[in-house]
Amino acid sequence: MRSRGPCTFSVLRPTFSVEAAVHDYGVAMHPAWGEDQLVVDFVVNKEITARTRAKLKAARKNALPMIDRGTGYDKMQRGEFKPWVRSG
Repeated sequence: MRSRGPCTFSVLRPTFSVEAAVHDYGVAMHPAWGEDQLVVDFVVNKEITARTRAKLKAARKNALPMIDRGTGYDKMQRGEFKPWVRSG
């Protein structure tokens, strides 16, 4: 499962929503408000997160699948081409 820190970062970015954090990763969080009522961060509720993750794990029938990085990753692993690297 994804750790809590990257989940809060992904919600702020926004890579995914607070709802997706709970549904997909079992991470329960609420917004931390800054000046002018702007969300500046998300606070993870560790107790609810632990309970939610326990429920998700109990409901899981199979092991979690490995990440599918696509065919490009396989070709890179075989040395067919080098990964792109940002320069400068």
